Amino acid sequence: MGCCVRQWWFIWAEGQEVDSRRVVRNSVKKLIPQMIYEARIQAVIYYHIQVLGKEIHRTVACQTHITLEEYKQAHKCEDAWQQIAQKRWCNEQWLKASRAVRERRLLMGGATHRQGSSSMARYKKHLEKKKQRPVSDVEAYVDARRDERFSQLEARLQEEIEARQRLEQMLLQGTAGLMVDPAASGANASGNANAEDGARVSCLNEDHVNVSIAERPPPGACYFHDLVVQT
Repeated sequence: MGCCVRQWWFIWAEGQEVDSRRVVRNSVKKLIPQMIYEARIQAVIYYHIQVLGKEIHRTVACQTHITLEEYKQAHKCEDAWQQIAQKRWCNEQWLKASRAVRERRLLMGGATHRQGSSSMARYKKHLEKKKQRPVSDVEAYVDARRDERFSQLEARLQEEIEARQRLEQMLLQGTAGLMVDPAASGANASGNANAEDGARVSCLNEDHVNVSIAERPPPGACYFHDLVVQT
């Protein structure tokens, strides 16, 4: 029985080739290692629908293993399916590794998408490559179990800390400035502020992150339009 080969053709959208190539490359890196697993799930679904005449939910299909002969009935490319089933889907060593990966995922509390099916050693190695520095076992463990909302909050807090540090450095060097709100800061009629009252400085940095510090600005500081003093 011959194989059925499908082909897809496409062209890049005008002006989007670089971005499109990046998306395709990232998708392929994820899809290629998963092909053998996805094909097995689809084979189980196809066998139940076309051979047994009944539907099966994908969640159930993921946990269902059929025999070699049943896999061979599940696709038009019988020779290819037989090779895959013999070497992987019905291979006891492969099944053992697959069950171990599944059990490892189920042991994780909370979201599993960060570590996925990777062992902690493998996840730690990828994290070290990402951070470009050594990572402890504890740091890798914590990173694997934090959810996306925490990651976004942590990134925003880090931005605010960096913005605060830049602003403090500018004030210490006397290169940052303040535009005084006379009603809020007690400025005189000419609009000049009294910097001796320990005013609170707040601003938006270049990333539009709100920053505030409570230290007094140094005497003789310049005054710019993007900072506001509030008592």
